[in-house]
Amino acid sequence: LELEGGGGSLDVRHKDLPPAEQCGTAKEISACVDELIASEPELLTKRRHRPALMQLLGRLYQVEIGEDAEQEEPASPEKEEPASSGGLQEGQLVVLIGLKQKMQVWNGEIGTLTKVREDKEKYEVLFPATKDRAEEVAKVKGAEHVCLVAKGMALSVGTHVAIRGLRNHIELNGCLGRVVECHEESHRFEVRATESGQLFRVKQ
Repeated sequence: LELEGGGGSLDVRHKDLPPAEQCGTAKEISACVDELIASEPELLTKRRHRPALMQLLGRLYQVEIGEDAEQEEPASPEKEEPASSGGLQEGQLVVLIGLKQKMQVWNGEIGTLTKVREDKEKYEVLFPATKDRAEEVAKVKGAEHVCLVAKGMALSVGTHVAIRGLRNHIELNGCLGRVVECHEESHRFEVRATESGQLFRVKQ
């Protein structure tokens, strides 16, 4: 780790990494990154540094990040359209993104807008009942967390999407990205995350 000190000097802190046989999967690399961040709490945070460290260690250990996420629980890309001013209306189908803390569980979930207060940027989204949960309503503040879902359109290279459906990596649900490769015969896609550059292999 290189730290810039006063006068432009660099302070280098060496960190020992596990041998290659202990970092052969994305899950093992994820655990290694979490340990690294925990060892330098004053310098590193999950929010700011985890995506870059995942990519760095992925290249170092020659492991493609995103492979294990698909194997543990198939995800799906959903074509999305960022909400624009005046564009949200009751009855529209939306996907939630970027929610934090206890609201994080709704990231990547698709529901129907049942109440819109644009002046205060407050929204209520109805999620239908599933085999795992009853019908629920989520109250969301901030238009940046609400994206319109474009239904009935085929996914193609360049399409902007939101990752959804991950159960073992819920922190990745709602991640926005762009389709970079399509395998239509198997309904599988490669998606590059907009913010982190992370590559996902997902199934629609």
